[in-house]
Parts: sequence; structure tokens; C-alpha cells
Amino acid sequence: MTSSVKEKPAILGLAHPSFPITIPAECLEPVESGKVSSESTCTKTKEKSVSCKKKKVHWEHKQVVSDDETMLLFSCFYFMFNIYIDPKDLGTLILSKEGVARNKWKDIDLRMPDLNKILPTDHFINVYTRWVNGLTDAYYEYNVCSALWLLAAWNDGKIILKTKQGEIKANIFVQILGKSTTSRKSTAAKKCRWTYERITDTKLIDDAHSVEGLIESLSVNSHQNLVSDESAGLMAKYHKKYNEGIFDEFCKFYDGLGTKKTLSSGKKKDGPTEFIVNNPYINSYYATTTTRYCNVMNIIDFECGYGYRTLFAAPTYQKPYMDIGMETDEDVDNQSDVIKHGNAIYQFINHLQGQIEMRFDDDALVLYQGTIREWQTEADKFENDIYSSALGRSSDYVLKIAMLIEMGKRLISYTITKESIEVAIDLVGTYFLPSCICVIERLEEDEKFNQIEKVLKKLRDKSGSCGHSDLLRSTKLKSRDFTECIATLIESETIVEYDDEKTKAKSYLLINSDDSILSKLRAEQDSTESIRHISKGALTKSQLKGVDKILVLMDE
Repeated sequence: MTSSVKEKPAILGLAHPSFPITIPAECLEPVESGKVSSESTCTKTKEKSVSCKKKKVHWEHKQVVSDDETMLLFSCFYFMFNIYIDPKDLGTLILSKEGVARNKWKDIDLRMPDLNKILPTDHFINVYTRWVNGLTDAYYEYNVCSALWLLAAWNDGKIILKTKQGEIKANIFVQILGKSTTSRKSTAAKKCRWTYERITDTKLIDDAHSVEGLIESLSVNSHQNLVSDESAGLMAKYHKKYNEGIFDEFCKFYDGLGTKKTLSSGKKKDGPTEFIVNNPYINSYYATTTTRYCNVMNIIDFECGYGYRTLFAAPTYQKPYMDIGMETDEDVDNQSDVIKHGNAIYQFINHLQGQIEMRFDDDALVLYQGTIREWQTEADKFENDIYSSALGRSSDYVLKIAMLIEMGKRLISYTITKESIEVAIDLVGTYFLPSCICVIERLEEDEKFNQIEKVLKKLRDKSGSCGHSDLLRSTKLKSRDFTECIATLIESETIVEYDDEKTKAKSYLLINSDDSILSKLRAEQDSTESIRHISKGALTKSQLKGVDKILVLMDE
């Protein structure tokens, strides 16, 4: 691992050995083989002790040498998913060149930090999530994204941040992913839609625009909010030939850049028509299953910039089940709080004349600059441009989320504080960036399976046997991709390698022509999405599956 990462090998609050930190007693729970005293593992210091109020937990980690220590370490590890953690080094480590190369972050129970323990109780995000969490068992991450999206939509481009490099607007693209039905994606989207429509007294329509229709619509109203609780069909339409270039247009509009297009007239008799889009401000909130999303999207959609501009929420952990029940007085009160607070924000912004510029306080700017400098330094080390771009693009979202956090306060703030930047870094560095990487990895894996399928098809076309060079030419794959496919097929005992008796050339023989082989390979991949819920107590041996990956990463 690079020296910059070695100096700060923090992961989910795990600190460098030279920084002994106290773990609060309530964070420590007995493990199966006995209790472990916090004093035996942690060194208390006045300067470095951590208050329970801020919920920051660090671990003096040198080397795990026993099962007891391993269990205790991961009891704390999983406990920390629900508390505020130091995100700065974590974001860098998760997306470091070495981290991405060796990790399988799908094996980790990714969760957002609990904002109820970080933000004020009367912050809009907490007011909204408290209401929706009382009505449905939709993932908490979905509801936080809904609250952020509502704040961005009500902003309407009126509260901005001007930097030397350009103007930052608070608009966001949200994509929530999950299993069909049980994740409650549609429920979360519908509650978000209802809240927006109730407070603004407007209707959100699922418009499946063509690229020409999108530009024409924005030329009439350049500020639009797009919502779809089943976006896979919409994305499939965006990939049709007649919509070529639509993701590039979305990128421009996300960045607030206008456009001027001369479009074909269609049924109009006056000939081509010129449409001008000025000062666009677009928010999108889309939901679909992970599988359907990966079936219609591809890596190119990230390379053009669209995927990097999206906040992904794709939780997989086992959440509590909620039985159907009747609305309570508490539910009514919580809904009333959402409407009152949301309406106050909307009405205030709606009556603004012109734009208001947000400012940094000095500490916030220093923290932001230092963190983003580390992230971008790490991004420059990547050989994979996709991961590098994902990490590099994160800087804008830290600012956008910090702006929305200031907007969501009981009294709207125009100053971005250090505390808001810390929370924004936390959300981006420990949740949104890893979630984005998981989606990218899934798309890359699907692409690999398509390549494997192509190799198998060519082998079948050649009666199950083919020379190396001939097979490489016929599949038209890059040599590296071809080599990876062959290695996978040999390891899965689908083909064997042999030397041709006549030519002595390396060749391959198909020994398992079962069409289900790809399904089995995909099943092995998908099994990593079925994440067990790990309680805060002792971890069983079976629950420690994948532990070695994390420990190796930390020990580097």
C-alpha cells in the first residue's frame, strides 16, 4: 500500500497504533469466548478520549492474533455502522488503488451513519426520516436520500455556492436500488413524491422524454424535478438509438450548462425549430431493482459522466420487518411536523427575489480542501479511469450535501459550517462512494459474463474445440479480457487447456456444455449481495466470513 495510506490506515474509525483512543464502555460487549476488558485493549488519554455524545470510536489496532480479538474487533466494527465515524481517511482508503484492487465491499454491511445521532433533532432530514420510518420498513438510506432530494427540489437553484472554479448548485441525481418488493423502493419514492406535491401543490409526472423532447421541455421550463419509482424502463428508452446523446445532455444540465439545439420539425410545417435552454436546474429521483438497473445500464454510462453524477443508495443488509398497522396519533404528529417544516423551507425560498450566495466559515473550507486534496491525490494513482473519476467527482457532492444540510436546519443557514462539511464527507466517503463502486463492479462483472458467454458460443460453433489464436480472433475480445475469461472457464471446469497434437498450439476443449454454467457463475456473484445482519454482540465463526480481507487491508 502507498505510504500516504500507511500513515493513516483508518477504516471505519480504526485508528493508527500511534493514536491510542478510548472506546466508550457501552461500545464493548462480551464475545462468545469471554469478556474482554476495554482497558486491556485501549489506552486512555485526556487529549484523545472520545465522548459518547459525538459517537466517534477508534481502535488501537496492531495485529489480530487471536479469535477473541478478532471477535471483539468486528463487534466494534459492525457497531460503528450506526454511529458517527471519522470519514476522512476511510473515504481515501476505501477507494485507494490498493483498496479497490483487493476489496469486495459487497461483503461489507454498508450503511449510512445514523443522522439522528449527528444532526439536530429538528433538522428536516431527521423530521422526515422519523415520520417515514414510523410508517414503513423501507431502508433508512432511501428515506435520507428522499429528504436530500426534497431539499434540492425546493432549492430551485436560488441558493448557490460561488467558488473560483465555478458556481455550485444544490441539485442532485438520486438512484435507489434494491430487491423487488421487500426493499420498499416504491414506497420510499411514493412518500417522497407525496411530500413534494403536498407542499408545492404541483404534480410530478413520469415523463419518458426523448432527447429532443427533453430539450424542448427545458426550453419552456428549465427547472424540472423528475421522479420515477420504476426507472428501468425509462433507462431502457434512453438507450434507444433515437435517444443517442441523452446522457451527455443530462450531464450538461446537471452542471447548470445551457444549450441551443436546432431540432427537426417532425409534424410541424415551418421547418426546423431552434430551442434554447438557459440556466437549467434538474433533480432526478429514480428507483428500480439492482438487477434491472444493471441489465439496462453499462460502463459507458459512467464514462460519459452520468453515473458519476448520481448518488446511489443500494443497501443489502437485513432490516427489521414491519407489520401492517393502523395510523397512530404519533404518525399524524410526525407528518404534521414534516409538512410544517417543509412548507416553511419551500415558502421562504419561493419568495426569494434572485439568488442567495452561501459562504464557508474558515474551518469548513480548510477541512474541505484538505479532505478533497487527499481524495484527488489518491484518485491520480488509479490505473482504472472509472474509479479515478468516481473519486474525483465526489468533491462536488460533498459541497452539494453540505449546502442541503444548511438548508434543512430549523432556521435556514447561508454559511457552510465545519460540522456540515464533516457530515457531508461522512455520507460521501463512507456510503455514497462505496455504493457507487459496488454498482460499477456489478456492471463490470456483468460485462465479464457477457464476454464469457461470447467465448462459450464460439467454442460451441467450432464443435467444442478451438486453438487459442483462432478463438481470440473470433471473439474479438481484448487479449487481457480474453485471458480472464479463459481463466474463469478453466477454474470452473467448463473447459480444459491442451496442446494440439498436430500444430502443438495451445487449444481449448469444452468439457461442460451445460447452458446453466453461466447461471451458476452469476449465482456465485449474486450470493455476495445476501448480507447477513451482524448484531452488536459476539460474532460467530460463520459470521466472520470475509474478515481476512479486511484485516489484510488494515495490516498493509
